[in-house]
Amino acid sequence: MRRYDVPLVRASIFALPLATSGSTAVVCSQVIEHIPYDDVIFTRAARVLAAGGLLILGTPDYATIGWRDDRALYGFFAPGGYKTAHHALHA
Repeated sequence: MRRYDVPLVRASIFALPLATSGSTAVVCSQVIEHIPYDDVIFTRAARVLAAGGLLILGTPDYATIGWRDDRALYGFFAPGGYKTAHHALHA
């Protein structure tokens, strides 16, 4: 995005240093599955989004072969670690 002079801010969703209704998009990629569900995630994202702004959430596609291979390797190298690495995406 910097190549196109689009301003970027990297911050925690729990402490967004942005003006209310000042952003056209909030991107949260490969993060939401690592934190416990909390409505604050969505209320804070909504606070900084301008009318018609986009909230883009990216998560792993657990149905792909690549992810199944990664998960197997993760389990081999960190037995039991996977249980605490990802949280359910529902309340």
